Amino acid sequence: DQYDNIASVTNKGLELLDKYGQFTKELSAIETDYASKLRRLVKNYMIKKKDEEENMYTVIKAFNLSLSEINDIANQHEIIAEELLLRIVKEISILVKEMKEERKRHLAEGTKLQNGLHGAITSLEKSKRSYEKAFRDAEKAQDNYTKADADLNLSRAEVEKSRLISVSKKQLCDDAMSDYATHLQRTNELQRAHYRELMPKVFHQFQDMEERRAACMRRLCNAPAADE
Repeated sequence: DQYDNIASVTNKGLELLDKYGQFTKELSAIETDYASKLRRLVKNYMIKKKDEEENMYTVIKAFNLSLSEINDIANQHEIIAEELLLRIVKEISILVKEMKEERKRHLAEGTKLQNGLHGAITSLEKSKRSYEKAFRDAEKAQDNYTKADADLNLSRAEVEKSRLISVSKKQLCDDAMSDYATHLQRTNELQRAHYRELMPKVFHQFQDMEERRAACMRRLCNAPAADE
């Protein structure tokens, strides 16, 4: 039963996805800040035209052209920042929220199943102890009746009282045995269903969620490189 380990792995997976989202968000902020600083640099150093374009010195034209290219670079970094926010950060934010809710549902279902099985086992143990006590009481009552029936010093009424107690304890023992047998059958059936059907279904749901998370990270991590 790897329920606790699976719960831990899926939690770490979501933490990693969320961390990648935070990283991308900070990267987008850096790209935006870099673009802004490049534009400010271009604005501060761009040589203003005092005459017509054709009258400017070639070196000044070349310098202004270089500054214009830097401004284009700033535009590219701004586009990258917007793409990071819109395509990656937004998608991760939505996915993390959805998967946290999904994981919460799976955990609740798994915990419910675990508690149900543990409760059945606890009830079975309690029923077993009750049966064992009833069995000992019935044996003791039968021994007492056997001794009383053989004791010539006891009256018929005392012997009959001992017999009735033995019969009563025997009935209690039979009832306890029947109750224990019922609990045993139900617990065995629940255990089979728990380990063969119910928990495997929850594990498959966790696995499907983890596969979708991993596929999302692979796609998003490769997205910038693919665009370039």
